[in-house]
Amino acid sequence: MKAMRAAKTAADKARLKERCMEAMDRAELIKAMKQWPPLDFRVESCPSSKKLVPPATKEPTTQEKLTLLENSRLHGLEFPPWKYDPMDDEFSATTGLYSYVPPHL
Repeated sequence: MKAMRAAKTAADKARLKERCMEAMDRAELIKAMKQWPPLDFRVESCPSSKKLVPPATKEPTTQEKLTLLENSRLHGLEFPPWKYDPMDDEFSATTGLYSYVPPHL
């Protein structure tokens, strides 16, 4: 509305007034809805949300590797970044509750 008042020409004022009225009408429709956002506009229903993210092709720089390594320490323990995605069977307990031993140890 400030832009409408600041417009120099009558054509600009008319165009901006029309846009303001459209925005006001849209706001009134949203206020009248019982559920916002509408169910068909949620992220889960969008087909694009189900797309897989492509793997990174850029090799991390030395500084990025150092930052990841420095931030992988917690309470005196070190959790180094994985060099590969682990297989699902690496997380299955076969002999006991805490039988997982990482393959690199």
